[in-house]
Amino acid sequence: MSPPQKHSNSTTGTFNVATSAPVEERKALFAAIRADDAAALQAILQKTPQAVFLHEPFAPSDNPFAKDNTPLMVAAQDGKAQAARALLDNGAGQTMDAQNNRQWTALMFAGWHGQADIAEMILWHGADTHLTCENGHDAYNMASIRGHQNIMRVIDKHRNHTDGAAAFTEGTQKKLQTLKPLQFKKRI
Repeated sequence: MSPPQKHSNSTTGTFNVATSAPVEERKALFAAIRADDAAALQAILQKTPQAVFLHEPFAPSDNPFAKDNTPLMVAAQDGKAQAARALLDNGAGQTMDAQNNRQWTALMFAGWHGQADIAEMILWHGADTHLTCENGHDAYNMASIRGHQNIMRVIDKHRNHTDGAAAFTEGTQKKLQTLKPLQFKKRI
């Protein structure tokens, strides 16, 4: 399989991946993600590291919700945290800001579906929180629409560089207050 090539249209951020991967291998990849089977997914990724760049569907007769979801989008949508971690550990961070044909990102899927753990993982990998979908909503708005206040707070912290990868690298992470050591008085 050849390495992925980005589309010339940089506004979508999607990846143009060769469909030369056998259909059965692609189906096995997405089945392992949906089953949250980290061992099977890891085996696939070791055999074919470029699998993190594959898209659905597998054949014209397959009709997923969006025709070009990345593996990370599927893990975020379905709430498969182990699969998301395995994908990110194997290079899927390069696809986290990729947008499907509706311009959704993996972070948008996590925000919409209330997947706080996955949203946090993606954000720590440096996801862009300002990308918008075809309707003009970003991940924060999507989490807000669905009432996922915990995800809204996490996104807000990353945007404000008070938490997350940017805060860590820039040294702007808020310091946690530490407890003062206990002082013992001698009894006479």
